Amino acid sequence: MRKKQLNRHVIIAGTPRAGKTTVCLELLKYGFVHYKMDSIKRGICEVFGYNQHDWNFLNEKIAKIINIIIKENKTDTIAGLEYYAIDTCHVLPKDVALFDENILVIYLGYADISVEDKFNEIRLNDKKHYWSSKVSNENLRRMIEANINLSKEIREGCNRLNIKYFDTSFNREMVLKEVIGYIIKNCT
Repeated sequence: MRKKQLNRHVIIAGTPRAGKTTVCLELLKYGFVHYKMDSIKRGICEVFGYNQHDWNFLNEKIAKIINIIIKENKTDTIAGLEYYAIDTCHVLPKDVALFDENILVIYLGYADISVEDKFNEIRLNDKKHYWSSKVSNENLRRMIEANINLSKEIREGCNRLNIKYFDTSFNREMVLKEVIGYIIKNCT
């Protein structure tokens, strides 16, 4: 029987504004390289003329791109010593089966918060360069409602497939510290 190796890379998936990028930026302190798949996805869509909101079409393709990035790690670094923290909202729990067993996959979401509470949290913490700062209040509320519903679907999928899910609806900073500790324990 093959001994399972320690995870070298982590995929942090989930809904927008759940804390994925915040976690990845903190992981830089531990030597992780941050790949922000949303930026890569937007580039692919712009270059090839895809609609970036066509989730069903893009999810599996993003999962395949992530696999290529991780496989390249074995040839692009000295002895494959880089750790990757891959941040994406375009991989669903059902897509996890596409990844190598030695990749830690976790999900972040906010299934238990009200639309108005999440809206207030986002507006309180918005910065000029955040995508949410460029969205009207009405559209942001609609997006939050959709993301709360998506968080519920993701949580159900994670429970069904035994994938770690962290809910950042409340005590976000404390939950994100827990996420970072979980990643460090399981990846380094």
